[in-house]
Amino acid sequence: MSAESRAVSTENRTASRAILWAWLVAGTLDIMSAVVHTLVLGRRPVDMLKSIASGILGAAAREGGFWTAAFGLALHFLIALIATIIFYLASRKLKFMVRQPILSGVLYGIAVYLFMYGVVLPLTFHRSSITQLSAVAVSVPIHILFVGLPIALVIRRFSPALLLLLFIVFPWSAHNATAATQREGATAESASVVVLVELFTSEGCSSCPPADKLLTNLDQTQPIKGVQVIALSQHVDYWNQFGWKDPFSSADFSQRQLEYMKALHTKDVYTPQMIIDGQTEFVGSNLARAREAITKAARSPKADVSIAVKSLAQKSITLTVRVENMPDISQGDTADVMLAITESNLLSKVSKGENSGRELAHSAVARKLTKIGSISGKAFSAEPRIDLGSTWKRQNMKAVVFVQERTSRRVLGAAAIKFESES
Repeated sequence: MSAESRAVSTENRTASRAILWAWLVAGTLDIMSAVVHTLVLGRRPVDMLKSIASGILGAAAREGGFWTAAFGLALHFLIALIATIIFYLASRKLKFMVRQPILSGVLYGIAVYLFMYGVVLPLTFHRSSITQLSAVAVSVPIHILFVGLPIALVIRRFSPALLLLLFIVFPWSAHNATAATQREGATAESASVVVLVELFTSEGCSSCPPADKLLTNLDQTQPIKGVQVIALSQHVDYWNQFGWKDPFSSADFSQRQLEYMKALHTKDVYTPQMIIDGQTEFVGSNLARAREAITKAARSPKADVSIAVKSLAQKSITLTVRVENMPDISQGDTADVMLAITESNLLSKVSKGENSGRELAHSAVARKLTKIGSISGKAFSAEPRIDLGSTWKRQNMKAVVFVQERTSRRVLGAAAIKFESES
């Protein structure tokens, strides 16, 4: 082998090593930051991975399982590899990218952000706007710090010490990025209009699992801009006579659905039934109807409802509840303040009935639903204490408070809060 051939071979090996390490570092840091970002927003990383997968698989990715999320992870690293190769090839032609790695890394990070938010994300069900404040304030620094700079620095000079430095910098940078996310998220949430989405369902009903999944998606992905969906799943007990006793069912929820039948003038009770802000009902698996009804309900005037955890004991929780700026109550009606305790991430293995042999997942399942008072003026305050079941997992629980007219069933305002971990 000639000296020239050996030099080419050595250069190819060096290039391959640089591309490999730059790809692994950038891909890993980027996905780690995405996971932290997702957790700060109160969402599941698996849904974030499904969102990536939906760029290829379409809306069907929402209903996917482990392999869909794994495909999303693989797709993420494929995109990172393509970004790394493009940078390397460009740096062979544009020498300033090698001579000035910081500047080229910053510019390349911005370019990757513009590509992701302008081309890739519109293909997914994430649908973030390229000019949305949260995207600009959080995602641009993330793409610079965890994509552009790692690729530029590693390709310029492959060094184990440089890799160590990047991973030391990550926790500090991630902390600042997620702090910004928390501030932006808090601002967005406070500006959102709250809409209560109730689902009457049962594990004994074979047509209910798709509706349960829809409610979970509405709760976890919050797909409608400017609207905070508060989910409330209520398992009725009238299906229990057909072979399978739903462990989350209650006669109280069946009675509540019967009251809706009278108020909304429907012919009968049925499952799955979704009701938006107490006024619009339809088959609970209908996504189009759900989006339309939620958007419409968000235009109605709402009371300001706030909840805080005053104390959390082993077997009970005490809340501070305030309602202010009440809209006008319908003439002759009364507004009740309702408190629900919900639990998510619940699983059941059904052995009888229409869903025999299936494992069913549930979100926002009502464990308790009770009235804590009524409003006669424009404001209300209370400090209710609620007993908790010994098997309930408080890390999966929320308190939901909503104001509802007793006769018309119109919901005038709502709020929800996650339980705090016991110290």
